Amino acid sequence: MAELGTGTGCSLACLVAAFERHATPDQRLHYVGFENDPTMLDWWRDPASRTLVPPSERAALEAILARPIRSTQGVARWRLLDGRATVTLVLGDAARWLPNFSFLADAWFLDAYEPAIETMLWTREVLGHVARLTRAAGTASTFSAAGAVRTGLDAAGFDVQRVAGFDTKRHMTVATRRSGAAASCIQPWFTPPPAANPERVTILGTGLAGAWCARAFAERCARVTVIDPQRSAPRASDVPLAAAAQPDGSWQSEQVRVHDAAWHLLADRCVDLGVPHRLLPITTLAGPTSRMALIASPRELIHALLDHPLIQVTDRASHEGCVVHATAFSTPALDGTVCSRAQPTPNGGSIGQIQLANALDTAIMHEGYALPCADGVHAWIGATNHPGVWAASPHDVATHPMRIQPETASLEAITERLLGASHPVMASWSGTRAASLDHLPMVGPVADDGAFTRAYRAIKHGPMAQAWPPCSYATGQWCSIGHGSHGMLTAPLAADLIADLAFGTPRSITDELLSFLLPQRFALRDLKRARD
Repeated sequence: MAELGTGTGCSLACLVAAFERHATPDQRLHYVGFENDPTMLDWWRDPASRTLVPPSERAALEAILARPIRSTQGVARWRLLDGRATVTLVLGDAARWLPNFSFLADAWFLDAYEPAIETMLWTREVLGHVARLTRAAGTASTFSAAGAVRTGLDAAGFDVQRVAGFDTKRHMTVATRRSGAAASCIQPWFTPPPAANPERVTILGTGLAGAWCARAFAERCARVTVIDPQRSAPRASDVPLAAAAQPDGSWQSEQVRVHDAAWHLLADRCVDLGVPHRLLPITTLAGPTSRMALIASPRELIHALLDHPLIQVTDRASHEGCVVHATAFSTPALDGTVCSRAQPTPNGGSIGQIQLANALDTAIMHEGYALPCADGVHAWIGATNHPGVWAASPHDVATHPMRIQPETASLEAITERLLGASHPVMASWSGTRAASLDHLPMVGPVADDGAFTRAYRAIKHGPMAQAWPPCSYATGQWCSIGHGSHGMLTAPLAADLIADLAFGTPRSITDELLSFLLPQRFALRDLKRARD
């Protein structure tokens, strides 16, 4: 289901309530709404207003109002009804956002004001995108019976009827999408695979990336087996305390755009799941900022994510037809794929725990970080960086770059710089991050490198050099690797993207961000630079 003009959320609340009453346990609801003014939902925050709503719809509305809603343009995603209903709310001008999405709706609510009041949502371009995003025989309905609306829908590719309206509305408009292939705005080398709707999934890895993937598939009714591999070195997901910071930087940066989408999704999912977390303002050495940091224990988060009746954790099992490699680094199983073009590299690091002299109620971030613990007495300070180095344990031998004494001295220097006072390190932890070449994770379906090269070798002559086939992928192979020091932030986004692609459901990111996440981006860059 999709809607132009989510407004006060009445249609959404009625839809969720009707789904809860009539859907079978294995059915799922996906709603995509476009709204330019997020404050419209505030109309219902007055309890007196909600008394006018019937009980079942009121319960759905209160569940919606309990979710966080971002104050800036972008995408919010909520899970309702224990994950059976997914709400993707796009905040901003629909005319600008519609071209950046690809999904097929069964039905549209066209809930914008009539054309005499709201002209921008009834233009030929907007209705053309509504048609593009509607499957054949899908429907659209609106309380407006204006001739311009009916003419626009007909021109966009709908069979249109004016019918009797409801309540005080004399007439309304209903429309059915005529047959025709949906046009995609995604470049062929980033075209997603057809939906596979897997019933059983194997996840390789029990870190944050693997746990988030397991939960995403389980919420879509797949039976998930998570394999916990033997580890030769401490992994980044075992860190005692971690923070995901709202990004700071130019919107021109693809990393900022990806991290912005990831941070809001993480905040939404933590509320959905009820996992322990804290939101603290970020302070730099220059003073307070408007940004926030989400702080949580990755170990507690992983435990909560894997606590689902459809998830089984084991140390060995046969691989099902759908396999997600969430092993941080590339494995031999990914040799010969596009992932081998830019294998993530190790980056060892340490953090230390100190006792605070004064209570700390912000997250201090400036070329390092100080994260207060929930007890208000201690904080974790970090982190050191050793590109190309594995944090082998123990690492107190004289030749190891991360031997204990220099690491402790580095952490105490970070402490003094951030807090302005010396604090001895009481405890420390070291682990290894898996960093990609461009500091964004490698996420999505896995393509064979040879087949990809043969299909797109001529790309060095430009994107208009020839007609290109859609990208082909290895059957049932997916990856979520190379998250680096941002795994707390990007792992949930990666999991939702993989599950949405596997099931063909609406995605929580725009199409343009696919080119910065799919693993074949490195192979494409190599082919563009290739010389005869």
